[in-house]
Amino acid sequence: MPTTNTNAADGSSSGSTAPARTVIVCLPVNTDPQFLPSLARARLATAGYTVLGTVLRFPASGRRARKHLDVHHGFTCGGPIGLLDLDGIRRAAAAAAAQTWQHWNYIVAGTPIARPWWFFADRHRADPAHYPIAQAQQDYLTQPRILAMRAFNALHHNALPTGELEALQQGLNTYATLGQLAAVAADGVATTDGRLLTPASTRLDDQLTYLHQANHHLAALPANQPITAYAVTVTPAA
Repeated sequence: MPTTNTNAADGSSSGSTAPARTVIVCLPVNTDPQFLPSLARARLATAGYTVLGTVLRFPASGRRARKHLDVHHGFTCGGPIGLLDLDGIRRAAAAAAAQTWQHWNYIVAGTPIARPWWFFADRHRADPAHYPIAQAQQDYLTQPRILAMRAFNALHHNALPTGELEALQQGLNTYATLGQLAAVAADGVATTDGRLLTPASTRLDDQLTYLHQANHHLAALPANQPITAYAVTVTPAA
């Protein structure tokens, strides 16, 4: 499941480096394919993003591949939505999420439920003088369940997503469903009518609201509607 800001979601860093996000851009039908990349970049720049490049998010194989954009090693950043195997992508994401949850559940067995990072961040924002950010981070990171995840990650290259704690604690079915919902919608969707759909925060409730809206919009697109996936960061304010 995606989070809009991994550091903000898990309290592991107070640094200012902007995390990369994946945004799906819906582009006009019947646009000459050679103009699609520049159009997508312009839309993202207008929305306040710095474009890092395309993301090879969708499988591309067979005769359909010639209509896909930026194909490399069997994957593409996009193309007409009707030619992308979105159902297959979602099934694979749900299976991967289920595997992650099973692994996580074994690692944290016996630890009490942990509070998500936003609980401590909210307490800090309410009274920064008496509850500094360093204390908030310490209180979050020293919870037994978080310690179990961190210890495992120290040996296994961050295999357990601490930023998804709130979702993981909802159980196997919910976590797998969230993985399925996020497989195509990613971290944001630039819609056909000029809107930018993104989660309001890293809270699970806001993530679910975004995923519902984004998937509803994508499902309503005609089969010949081009979509592309881009890696972006938020452009710092001047």
